[in-house]
Amino acid sequence: IPGGTTAHAVGGVLLSILIGPYAASLALPVALLLQALLFGDGGILALGANIFNMAIAMPFVGYAVYNFFRKQNHETAGVLVGSYVGINVAAFLTAIELGIQPIIATQGGEPLYNPYGLAVTIPAMMVTHLTIAGAVEVFFTYVIYRFVKQVAPQELYTPTSVNTTSFVKKIRYVLIALVVLSPLGLLAEGTAFGEWSADELAEMMNNVPAGIENGFSFEALFSDYTIPGTNIAVGYILSAITALLVFYILGKMIRTMNGAKASHA
Repeated sequence: IPGGTTAHAVGGVLLSILIGPYAASLALPVALLLQALLFGDGGILALGANIFNMAIAMPFVGYAVYNFFRKQNHETAGVLVGSYVGINVAAFLTAIELGIQPIIATQGGEPLYNPYGLAVTIPAMMVTHLTIAGAVEVFFTYVIYRFVKQVAPQELYTPTSVNTTSFVKKIRYVLIALVVLSPLGLLAEGTAFGEWSADELAEMMNNVPAGIENGFSFEALFSDYTIPGTNIAVGYILSAITALLVFYILGKMIRTMNGAKASHA
C-alpha cells in the first residue's frame, strides 16, 4: 500500500461474534503473545498497546455495533459494519499512540521514539484502514461468519449460549485455507508504517531516535515468519502451521487440566 502501510485482517470482531467479546479479549492476547515471541511480529514492548487496541477495544466495540444491528434483525449488516468499525477503531488508537510519542524527547527536542506527530500518523493509518484494510477485514469476517452460520450456527455466541461442540473441528477447512493464503502478505512492499528498523529510520531521516537506537533487542525463533533454508512463501505457510500446532497443544493441555480438576471435584 502506498506510504509503506500494510493491510491485514485481524479477526477481533469475528472472534467476538463466535465466542463473545469477553472470551475474545482473553484469546486474542494469547495470539498476540505467540506472534511476538515466536515470530518477532508486533514487538515485546508494544504488546500492551497491541492488546488494548486489537484484543480489547476492537472486539468490544465491534461486537457492540454487531449486537445493535442483530437486535434490529439485521445480523448480516451488523457483521459488516461491526467488523469495519472495529478495525478502524483499533487503527485510530494506534495512530494516536504513535502520534503522541514525539512529546517524549531529549532536552534538545529530538524525539526519542516515533518521530512523526498526529498530523502524520492519523492520515497514514486511517486512509489505508478506512479503505483497503477495512474492506479486507469485512471480507474475511463475512466469509467465515457465513460459513459457520451454515455448518454450525450453534457456535455463534449469544449472551446465554453454551457451546459444546469443537469449534476448530467445524472450521478446519477455513483454517487450512488461511494457512495456504498466508503468503499473500508478501504482496505488500516496504515496511508497515511505524514498524521501521533503526537502519530504515536512518535512511529516511538521516537520524535515528536515541530511544530506538539503543532500544530493546529480541531475536524471535522464526523472525518475520521466515525459516532458514526455505523459500519465503514456504516459510510463511510453515509459520502458520507452527502457530496452529502451538495453539492445538495449548488447547489439549488446558482441556486435560480441566478434565483432571473435574474428576477430582
